[in-house]
Amino acid sequence: MAKPREVRMGFEPSGAVVSQYLHCKTRRHFIEGPLGSAKTFTSAMKALKICVEQEPGPDGVRRTTGLVTRTNMTDLESSAMKDWLDLTEGKFGGALGKFNWASPRSHEINFRLPDGTSVHSDIWFIGLDDPDGVIKVRGMPLTWAWLNEAKDFPFSLVKMVDGRCGRYPRMEDGGPTWHGMFGDTNMPHAGHWIYQFAEEEHPQGWEFFRQPGGVIKVDGKWVVNPLAENLRFLPPGYYEELLQGAQEDWIRVYLAAEYGFAMDGKPVFPEYVDSTHCRDVKAA
Repeated sequence: MAKPREVRMGFEPSGAVVSQYLHCKTRRHFIEGPLGSAKTFTSAMKALKICVEQEPGPDGVRRTTGLVTRTNMTDLESSAMKDWLDLTEGKFGGALGKFNWASPRSHEINFRLPDGTSVHSDIWFIGLDDPDGVIKVRGMPLTWAWLNEAKDFPFSLVKMVDGRCGRYPRMEDGGPTWHGMFGDTNMPHAGHWIYQFAEEEHPQGWEFFRQPGGVIKVDGKWVVNPLAENLRFLPPGYYEELLQGAQEDWIRVYLAAEYGFAMDGKPVFPEYVDSTHCRDVKAA
């Protein structure tokens, strides 16, 4: 077997909210935001960061097992897997290990750090539209799991994945330095489990990070939000182009990072925007 290559790495997020998400240690945490805000690429960085930060065993090896999943394999390949490969095969030129394209897709991470320790992680890419995939996940001893486009997951699947995290490395081998579940998502509808947890229930052990919208409404017109994250890495006119011909509800959810509506009929106040018309009020 070839000796693993030495790799130096750093993680540079492209905004304040993605930075908080990248460094979060809460057991379960998710980032919500608009298209183009680097949610998915930051999640890829986060997955790699967890592997690197695992404490080494007595043999100097940092061992973890991860799952990257989405409700279907086609979307997983075009989103999370693409960004993962852009990071690992693009930025690091394939030096991190071997990607296996056979089903189920997996990446055997194996490289050395400058401190002399090595990183070894088996990372699985599985779509949960496949019954065999669900069965496989149910039996996986995982360190961590990344839920790509988390709003598409029914809560029953979320809990199933959650229950597999923290099972590797085994406690007799030192256990995981951090274990848990994280994910990225566009905005869900009001009433979704993400909305309920983030805005109403605030359960212990869950944290949610909401990015600024890519666009905001000024004098009744949608314009690019100067506070949007990742703008410097987007092509010129990215949001302006997406606004052209788009329906109002779609703009609110996918560009303005506002919660959608899941109900019959129309909202009583169609011009309502969370960031403009809502503020936190402390109880007396």
